[in-house]
Formats: sequence, C-alpha cells, structure tokens
Amino acid sequence: MKKTLTGLLILALLIVSVSCSQTEGSTNAQSQTQAQSKDGFYTMDEKDGLKEYLDIETGPFSDSGLRIVLDAKNTTAKFVKTDLKGNDTVEYWEFDFSKNEVERYTYVSMMGTGFYYYYDLVEDQLTRIEGDDHTDKTESSKNAGRFDGAAEKTTEEVQLINQYFVDYFGMTIEEAVHTD
Repeated sequence: MKKTLTGLLILALLIVSVSCSQTEGSTNAQSQTQAQSKDGFYTMDEKDGLKEYLDIETGPFSDSGLRIVLDAKNTTAKFVKTDLKGNDTVEYWEFDFSKNEVERYTYVSMMGTGFYYYYDLVEDQLTRIEGDDHTDKTESSKNAGRFDGAAEKTTEEVQLINQYFVDYFGMTIEEAVHTD
C-alpha cells in the first residue's frame, strides 16, 4: 500500500514538473492581458507590441462588432467594424494621437468607391474628405451639399466610440494607447 501511494505521488510530481518545464520553455510572441472593465473582465491579446480586443456583443454600433487595435509605439488606436462573427469589414476609425486626428474610412456601395474622412481631435470637427485614391474631395463635397452631413456623422461616430471606450474600459482611448 505504501509503495503504491509513493509511486502515485512520484508520478504526480513528474507530471507536474514536465508540464511546468514545457510552459516555461515555450517562447510565444503572443500573450494576453486580462483587466477589469466596468462591465466585467475583458482580455486583450498582445502581439508584436499591439494590443487587440474584439467586441461582438456590446460594441457601439448596432448589428456589428468592433475590433480594437492599440499601438503604443505609433500612438494609434484603430477601430475596425466587424460582422457579428468577428470578420473585419473595410470600415474603420483610426485615432492618431501624434497628429490629434481620426481617419475614418467608409465604402459607399451605391457609388462603388470609398472615402477617407479626417477629423481634428483638438477642434472636434471634420477637416477634409478624400477619395479612395486620396484626392481631396472636400470642396466638391461642400459644393454638393454633402460635407455638413458627413461632418455631423463623423462627429457623432467619434463621440460614440470615445464614450463606448470610456464606459467599457474605464479610461480614454488616448490613455489606453499610452498604457503599457
């Protein structure tokens, strides 16, 4: 009986030591950070200096999710709209704190083209619109009466993303970008 118990104890210790040594020896470039939001715990994946989080349940936009990628090195935060399965769409908002600017990209299927909208974070206003090829479309948008609507929508979306982030993560987007 003593020999069986001793044998089982040694076997258990061997299993634990082997599994621990394999964990210690593995070099995985991806890690996870778990923190608490106001709604509970969330996990951000970390890889190559980027922190990434996918929200397909509580994101700020109806019928879609949001992939968040924080890049402390470049002081950016990119919010990519996803479907409810987490697949990226082409639409995104990239907050660039070195420029105090948000670049919003949206594809207009009826026109068969996309547009870049540039929003000044200091002035809280849309400053310019560019076409898919990055040609300036600001004046033509104003002349066509579309600039004011685009400015209003971009302002609403930037404010919505900001508020969502503060409510969910308990800090501003800029604070999160600068947090290691």
